[in-house]
Amino acid sequence: MKRIIVLFILLLPASIFAQNFVKTWQQCYGGSDDDKVSSIIPYKDGYLFFGSTKSTDGDVSNNPNEVSAWLVNLDSVGNIRFDNCYGGYGWAYGMKVMAIESGDYYFLGNSGPYENYGHGYWLAKADSNFNIIWQDVLGGSSVEDPRGGCIAHDGGVIESGITGSPDGDIEEYYGSFDNWLVKMNADGSRDWVKTYGNIGAEEGGNIIPTSDGGYIYACSGYNHLPGNTYCEGHDGMMAEAWLIKLDANGEKEWHQCYGGSYNDLLRQIVELNDGYIILGFTESADGDINNFHGMPGEYNDVWAIKTDLNGNLLWSKCYGGTDRDYGGKIIQNTDNTFTIFGSTRSHNGDVQGNSAPNNESVPWMLKIDEDGNLLYQKPFDHEPFLGGSAQLKVSEYKYIIASTKRYRGCDNNSDHWHDDIYIFEIQDMDEFIPSQPLGASRVCLGVETSSYYTTNLVIDSMQTQWLLEPAAAGNITQMHDSVLINWNMDFADTAWL
Repeated sequence: MKRIIVLFILLLPASIFAQNFVKTWQQCYGGSDDDKVSSIIPYKDGYLFFGSTKSTDGDVSNNPNEVSAWLVNLDSVGNIRFDNCYGGYGWAYGMKVMAIESGDYYFLGNSGPYENYGHGYWLAKADSNFNIIWQDVLGGSSVEDPRGGCIAHDGGVIESGITGSPDGDIEEYYGSFDNWLVKMNADGSRDWVKTYGNIGAEEGGNIIPTSDGGYIYACSGYNHLPGNTYCEGHDGMMAEAWLIKLDANGEKEWHQCYGGSYNDLLRQIVELNDGYIILGFTESADGDINNFHGMPGEYNDVWAIKTDLNGNLLWSKCYGGTDRDYGGKIIQNTDNTFTIFGSTRSHNGDVQGNSAPNNESVPWMLKIDEDGNLLYQKPFDHEPFLGGSAQLKVSEYKYIIASTKRYRGCDNNSDHWHDDIYIFEIQDMDEFIPSQPLGASRVCLGVETSSYYTTNLVIDSMQTQWLLEPAAAGNITQMHDSVLINWNMDFADTAWL
């Protein structure tokens, strides 16, 4: 007699029970020496990350120097496809990689003849196969430390950071460390260099192009005279946040200062239709700083401000707990919210769900609305001692976080102190609907002894769980996005898949 099985089909991916942002894959990269990451961008159907390496083994191919800039291509789930090392002018640290509309790439970092002497800004252009077209190093007899950069309006490139040199390529020097910008043309010729500072120590920051054809530079410095950047009423011994508006030639149009009695630093900036949102961190609880959580002057909060197009402060918000919290990157979303990535050592205040031990910094993700109100936060507390993070928004519901795992590397070996690169993907599981199997919903035993089902996975990188209930209905062979069922010929009832 032929038996009929009626199949109610339900696929249960592992992600169905997850809430909000969770890791969907993670990988470590590097060799037996120090490896660091500072930038990650999309590339074809995967990613490019950029940093530096001292290793000559493991994942590192053809390292020509004691320290080289390291470029690595990953597929969509973190597997290495290829890697390249670049030596600059003796050695090189990679700080940022940027794709150009022509299909070429810009590399930013620093380089010099010796690792601990003569650091200069390193700027390079590579073709679509990542071969160097031109490269240059600018600086003086002291140290130049890059902090950011952008593609210029005319297709050239700008590198931002600080200089401690009174000579060489520095046209103006005010003392200690100055904020310093270098602009190169697309053909590798030097366009302009600019210094913004005073006799105090400046901290550098990041620069972006603005819709009016100029640039906005978010940085910080001490307010002293003489110099070309000073804000009345912000005198003191600590660093203040600076916002500097520039024209297309790097000439200053205006500048504004923000902060309180202690160190206030800006790191990332987003241009809006009505102004700017800038991210950094602060030690202050007075002045322009509201709702600070820790002990002023000893701990930090993540700090975001919004200004109008002339730099006038509209709001200022702190996020964190009573330990050290740092802001690293801010990303604008399509719904007028903003995603913030930073790090935290706090276990209270705005930081909820951090189960890492005290004194261990872990990655921290926040989401705020256009008025700075906190909407969502999550610490990723299983990954302590991460530094030098770079983040990439893949979609509204997916991000890649690239970090340097410090001290004991990914193998957590206390006998071998070194840095490794740790990259992971997170996705918002609340936004996904489980995949559904494709196959027959009725099976006639005696005619069919086996059945094959497949599915179009919503999240291909996650582990998939196929369940047949009751188990007595047959035996299943799982093949990730498909399954083969060998039916029990004595079974005659309803089964669930």
